[in-house]
Amino acid sequence: GFNPLDDVKVIATTNRVDVLDEAILRPGRLERHIEVNTPNQEGRIEVLNIHTKSMKTDKKIDFENIAKLAEGFSGAELKALTTEAGYIAIKEKRKSITQKDFEKAVEIVKEKEQEYEMLTHSYN
Repeated sequence: GFNPLDDVKVIATTNRVDVLDEAILRPGRLERHIEVNTPNQEGRIEVLNIHTKSMKTDKKIDFENIAKLAEGFSGAELKALTTEAGYIAIKEKRKSITQKDFEKAVEIVKEKEQEYEMLTHSYN
């Protein structure tokens, strides 16, 4: 007793395919699967530039090096990295973000991601 709804489109997204119920991945449920990989080196630099555009940073920031340190980071993790670098500068009562702030922020985001992975795997 259902009437077909030809105009209805459902878009879903996840960064944790491993925790999805297998039923949702069966044929006929979601017709197209589009995988978006994490950005490459050039993409990470671009994302970092976007997220730091309105931030006060030292002129000598080496985003190429930061992008190398952040290899494998998603766009969301890169955003978290820039936010964390800002927090570090604020905590140290500085008006601009330094290279060291970004490098420290990379480590913090990596640690948080590892903690999250450990927590989610302990539930599976």
